[in-house]
Parts: sequence; C-alpha cells; structure tokens
Amino acid sequence: MTDHSLVENLSELKEAAKKYIQANIDLVKIRLMEKLIRTGTYFFSVITVIIVIAFILMSLTLAFSFWYGKYYDDLVGGFLISAGFYILIGLALIIFRKSIFTNSIIRNLAKILFSDNEKEKK
Repeated sequence: MTDHSLVENLSELKEAAKKYIQANIDLVKIRLMEKLIRTGTYFFSVITVIIVIAFILMSLTLAFSFWYGKYYDDLVGGFLISAGFYILIGLALIIFRKSIFTNSIIRNLAKILFSDNEKEKK
C-alpha cells in the first residue's frame, strides 16, 4: 500500500513540477511581451517627437528665410543663413552624439527592460 501511495505521490509531484515549469515559462513569455511592447512604444514615441520637431524646424526655417528675404530683399541670404543654422546643429549633434543619443537610449532601455526586476525586489 505504501508503494502505491508513494508512486501516486511521485506522479502528483511530477505533474505539479510540470505545471510549475509551464507556469514559469508562461510568465517569462508575458514579461518578454510586455518589455517588447514597452520598447516598441518608446521607439515610436521618440520617432514621433523627432518628426514633429523636424516639421516645426522646417516651418520656422521657411518662415525666417522668407521674412529675411522680404525684409532685406535677399531671399538667397535667408536660405543660406538657415542652412548655416542646420550645419551648426548637425556639427553639435555629431560632437555630442554619445552623450545625447547613446547614453540616453541605453538609460531609457535599461529602465524599460529592468524595471520589473526592481519592483520584485522591493
């Protein structure tokens, strides 16, 4: 009788272990999906902000260039000043690309990917 109950207990233990492992696999899948969604949302938000800023800058550039051209009767000069402004912005972005882009992207992705681990520790 004890052999039969021992076999039953081992069988139940085996089933419980399978269910536990499957539950952990499902939990990892859910966490991975959440992190992928949060990362995708982050990149979509960043790209949206960049596009909006680009449209605003282009509108301001055209407005300045045409204002300069009308006020000083030199439309080409207005566009050249605007081009010089963009060259300065481009040089600044190249010089400070690591501190502006790389570090902030890594920091934000680390927050997204490791935020749940910190919540579980508390």
